[in-house]
Amino acid sequence: MTKYFSTAVAPIRELPIRTSSKVAEIQPYTIVWHEGETHSGWLEVEYRDKRGWVADSLLEPYLENLPKDCVKIDDQTTDPYDFEQYWILNGVKQTMWCGPISVCYALSLSVTELRTEWEFKNPSLWKRIKGGGRFSGTTSQDLMQICDIFGQKSVKLETALFDEYLKRSRYTPAKLQELADNGFPIVSVKIDGVTGRIRGQGVPHWIVVESVKPERFGGQVLFYNPASNRIEEASWNEFITSAVQPYGVYIPMV
Repeated sequence: MTKYFSTAVAPIRELPIRTSSKVAEIQPYTIVWHEGETHSGWLEVEYRDKRGWVADSLLEPYLENLPKDCVKIDDQTTDPYDFEQYWILNGVKQTMWCGPISVCYALSLSVTELRTEWEFKNPSLWKRIKGGGRFSGTTSQDLMQICDIFGQKSVKLETALFDEYLKRSRYTPAKLQELADNGFPIVSVKIDGVTGRIRGQGVPHWIVVESVKPERFGGQVLFYNPASNRIEEASWNEFITSAVQPYGVYIPMV
């Protein structure tokens, strides 16, 4: 099967004609699967166990050129439309692991290695975050405590990005690049709860900045996104709109 993504709101129709009954409707940046059937400007696709036709002008190939499957996540859910970061623990789907998985990425650990050490060496933190079986979100202080389990030094991102002249923390392309060159900035952003793409409003989420390529008044930001378990990129303006003010953890390289 070939992956495509929608570039606009796209009806999936029963037959490859505009007046045919609508099977479903997908939002922009939704992934669908195409098996090769085409008909006069239409592609036959599968989406959430539904099959139908979408006008090919509303679809483009979903190309994957950047690294993916960056962290080994055992016991992932079987639903292909779940975020990659979702996994099963004791029969319960875990959905709030973007922070711990970001630490896995920085420390080159699998999810199993991290949770085994975490549960053994800091059971009180494990119990508090795990709660009744489904994990809650993590704060920057929680992530620093997880780093402590592995003897890894970490500091608040706000401290690492503090501007002595302005007496406040702030993001700049050059300073964030300096941090990424020498360690792992774990950054709080907002993402779309359906697509996982960073944006100005949405679900609070942790990412790890990999590099910044300054260009004129901003540039491009490469980052590890636990939701997709891959490296992604965004413009500096997209990044700042999503991150706003520094909040997170900085893990310097040993």
